[in-house]
Amino acid sequence: MRQEAARLLGQLEPLYRDEHIFARLVRVLQEDADADVRDAAYGTLLRLAAAPEAMPRDAETAVSIAR
Repeated sequence: MRQEAARLLGQLEPLYRDEHIFARLVRVLQEDADADVRDAAYGTLLRLAAAPEAMPRDAETAVSIAR
């Protein structure tokens, strides 16, 4: 089950970088005993690292108001 979840997670393309998810994936790399899970976490980390940073909520509101 964990391997399948890791595989599916690895197929998703992130819209933005989320530091909480990034930190969790780093922990998976450091602590998980399953090599397939670590491999999927690594691939996801690479895509997440390349994603743009999330826009702060206040900035989103300001952009919405400006439109």
